[in-house]
Amino acid sequence: MTATQRVALLLAQAKETNQGGIIDQGTRKARRLYVGNLPVDEMQITEEMLVGFFNAAATQAGIANATLPGDAVVSAWLSQENKFAFVEFRTMEEASHGLGLNGITMGPNSLKVSRPSDYEDPGTSMMAMRMAGGDMSAVPGMGMPGMGMAFPTVPQSQGPPSCVIRLQNMVNLETVKTKEDIEDIKEDVSDECQKHGKLEEVFVPAPEAPGAGDVYVKFDTPESALACKAVLHGRMFDGKAVQATFFSAEDFADRKF
Repeated sequence: MTATQRVALLLAQAKETNQGGIIDQGTRKARRLYVGNLPVDEMQITEEMLVGFFNAAATQAGIANATLPGDAVVSAWLSQENKFAFVEFRTMEEASHGLGLNGITMGPNSLKVSRPSDYEDPGTSMMAMRMAGGDMSAVPGMGMPGMGMAFPTVPQSQGPPSCVIRLQNMVNLETVKTKEDIEDIKEDVSDECQKHGKLEEVFVPAPEAPGAGDVYVKFDTPESALACKAVLHGRMFDGKAVQATFFSAEDFADRKF
């Protein structure tokens, strides 16, 4: 098996096992949220981009249940005109907490996040009802009630938002021997990452060079980088969890790895 075939196979396996089979389809209506005021004129919105964006927001705001496998947001449906969408959460509790994301910024717009019109109340908690009334203080780190919300603060260990992300635990240096191997890896990573936004560059350092063993991906905007980071971070790849972190765009340009 060539290096490119191995990377492609592992990416596919990681995606298939990412959710762990815990989703209760009988509660789907209670796990969906409406998302309006999308920045359709400024960004090319896709369903995969929305999943990545809201997963990043859920993780960074403390909404995602870290004890469960996979991601907090499992799917998204985008209207034909791209004016509104529905995002589906993994659990009812996470969907209820997700109401606190009302007002989150995407590009230049503040998104409207609310229950869909076909929502059926299964007996939600008092916290969920508080958030439905606009009390964002019910969710840790979401600010004061009634205030517009900027994007959730990125944990310091993840670095400040950037157009560049660093992917660790995706390259086995024992399998990277030639320039062709590097090009194969770049192609496969590009195929996966371009689902989340416009790519400007994928860089794989040569063996024994600074940064060897890591993959660096540069997007045109921090929003796209964030969406990709949220999807790839924590995926199991060749028996290891992928570590996706922001990386300084200046250091990337200067190749300071």
